[in-house]
Amino acid sequence: MNKQNDSMNMPFENTRNGGTFQSAAAHPELAQESGEINLLDLWYNLLDFKWVAAAIVAVATAIGLLYATVATPIYSADVLLQVETKQTGGLAALEDVSGVLAAGGSNVTGELEIIKSRTVVESVAQTLGLAQSITPQYFPVFGQWLANQHEAALGLAQPFMGLNQYAWGGEQLKLAQFSVPTEFTDQAFVAVKGEGNTFSLYSPFEEPLGQGTVGQPLTFKIGYGSGSITISQFEANPGMQANVVRRHPLSLHNGLVAPLTAGEVGRNSSMIRVSYESPNPAFAVQFLNELANAYLRQNVERKGQEAEQQLVFLDEQLPSIKEQLRKAEEALNNFVQSKGTIDPTLDTQRILTQDVALETKKVELNLEREKLLQRFQPGHPLIQAIDDQLAQLRSVRGGVASQTQALPEVQQEYLRLRRDVEVNQALYTSLLNGAQQLKVAKAGTVGNVAIVDYAQQPKRPFKPNKGQVVALAVLAGIFLGVLAAQALAMLRSAVRDPSKLEQATGLSVYSIVPLSQQQTAAEKGLRRRTDKVGLLAVSAPNDPSIEALRSFRTGLQFATIDSPNKRVLITGPVPEIGKSFVSANFAAIMAQAGKRVLLIDGDMRKGTLSRYFIQEERGDAKHPGLSDVVAGTVGFDKALIKTELEGLHVLVSGSVPPNPSELLLHPNFIALLEKADVEYDYVIIDSPPVLLVSDASVMGQHCSATFIVARYGASNVRQVSDSQKRLAQAGVRVNGLIFNGFIANRSGYYYGYGYGYGYKNAYGTYGDPVQGKKA
Repeated sequence: MNKQNDSMNMPFENTRNGGTFQSAAAHPELAQESGEINLLDLWYNLLDFKWVAAAIVAVATAIGLLYATVATPIYSADVLLQVETKQTGGLAALEDVSGVLAAGGSNVTGELEIIKSRTVVESVAQTLGLAQSITPQYFPVFGQWLANQHEAALGLAQPFMGLNQYAWGGEQLKLAQFSVPTEFTDQAFVAVKGEGNTFSLYSPFEEPLGQGTVGQPLTFKIGYGSGSITISQFEANPGMQANVVRRHPLSLHNGLVAPLTAGEVGRNSSMIRVSYESPNPAFAVQFLNELANAYLRQNVERKGQEAEQQLVFLDEQLPSIKEQLRKAEEALNNFVQSKGTIDPTLDTQRILTQDVALETKKVELNLEREKLLQRFQPGHPLIQAIDDQLAQLRSVRGGVASQTQALPEVQQEYLRLRRDVEVNQALYTSLLNGAQQLKVAKAGTVGNVAIVDYAQQPKRPFKPNKGQVVALAVLAGIFLGVLAAQALAMLRSAVRDPSKLEQATGLSVYSIVPLSQQQTAAEKGLRRRTDKVGLLAVSAPNDPSIEALRSFRTGLQFATIDSPNKRVLITGPVPEIGKSFVSANFAAIMAQAGKRVLLIDGDMRKGTLSRYFIQEERGDAKHPGLSDVVAGTVGFDKALIKTELEGLHVLVSGSVPPNPSELLLHPNFIALLEKADVEYDYVIIDSPPVLLVSDASVMGQHCSATFIVARYGASNVRQVSDSQKRLAQAGVRVNGLIFNGFIANRSGYYYGYGYGYGYKNAYGTYGDPVQGKKA
């Protein structure tokens, strides 16, 4: 067992060559170096900063819950309209008079724009009095929500903490009339409730404009013009402020149309659904129903205007057509009287019928063209279509004219006069009937729009959807939490793969110390930082962490085989990486192997090795140690602590001196080490962090072996590399690294030959890497 463990935790270059410590299918750290994103790394980053991510999720969820609770509920109501594609009723008769009316079918897309037009919306605003408003001022953020919770039947709510300038519930305000110059529209005037039925009015620039009485008009001067206001109801606590606004027509229209949506229910369905969103469900219903009525009224008026325009045109044409008919009849009578009775032949009668039909059609097309020219330019497609029909008629009439020329002259003249009479008579009769029908249609005009469903007051708010808001808040919190964890991990650049340290520093990893579940649980169970931790090597000698340190013992023997002394310095870049845990338990392992070991706590500022051996009570004087022996105030033998392990003595840090670094340069420190060389087989020194103080550099000059402890998920390459450089500048050669707190299944590694002594789960423990943090 020992042989396998020793080979497993020897320097990396040896273990990799031997094949005992193997990489999984992918090396996470190597994947990072190649620019690839490793999902396992992202997951482990999240585990390392899970409390940060959890806090962000909790805050986001709390914000979502707060918003869902205090956000103003929005209600949605809708009306359903039907738009007929063709006109019906009295106006249908116009199609017999002019084919133009047949092209006047309704366009749903155009109707959608008409619904949102200023003409319709401003009509609704005028009816409902929306052009002016008076609204109380609420406390920021949650004031309106609190006011909405107050029952109106209870009267006015008392001002919260004396803030009577805000509305807290129960206020009743009505504005009868408010007019200001155009340049002051859309600006908030302020009305302040006074005692009794009085109020004061202030301009948007907080200038006093006058005092008025509820129910009576107040006129005032502002700018280069004047204005007036009449407040019909002002029930509020004295001092409450209300905003009074006169809306500009354009901004009023835009504001009312913004929450309005209109669209066709289905393609070519001619059904339009109009929806409106508002925090006031009653207003949404009232606005939509009035909008539907206003749209219906304008549609009827528009159709009536079309009939009126057609009637005016016919009234203008009838006198001239009647006069043409009279003249044609008179010319025909004179011709018959002068020539006597004429008996037309069958050919003459046939030609007459054809000629009358063609001339009648020509006159009708010319009338239609004249009407269209009142609305369109000559190049319009409708006019071009009529021009094409007239050209076809001219070609047909050319054939009829050639047949007419073959008749006798008397027959030709009779045929012409008879045609004029019949054409004018048919045209006059048609226009006269059309005028009568238009008068009837105008009196009973019906639009092509129908209201299918009026709006009904909704029972529940449309938004916010509380469940959806909270769910989105949780998702946003998870996203931000994961993002924050990755950002913190990127800033920390923690190492999980010990081979990355080897590649960057050129140092061998002498031992990989797995995270001890038992040690982690023991440290979490301590109630005070001064409580005794105890040695894991004593309480759990078969723990995987202790087995890893036993393999380090073998590596240390090779590292110090030709050394003049057996002094070993164990240090680290920064605090809380577990170097005291490694030092204390490694010293215990050496003692258990029959060696005489002296363990020295070299951190005279914040030494913590004493926690592994003695119980210190708060307020007690520190046990004498290294600082006291070097200063000469306490003898070496008196300062020693003899542990329960035979052969292991401990020299704690002692009293905190004013100058620890200078104290290490005292000859007494060298004398202490030389004395220890005589009495002990190994001297293990636990030094302060290299990057914080210079003590480790001084101590390392007197040691034959120096090892840097790095921690899984806490140390980074730069820290270890800088520590190595700083020690090298002081002439201290670093022999290797100890990788502490290793979690195998977070690093993509497994042990190729197995590890069958009942410690399998310890390598795969997920938990906080706190092993040795308090030491």
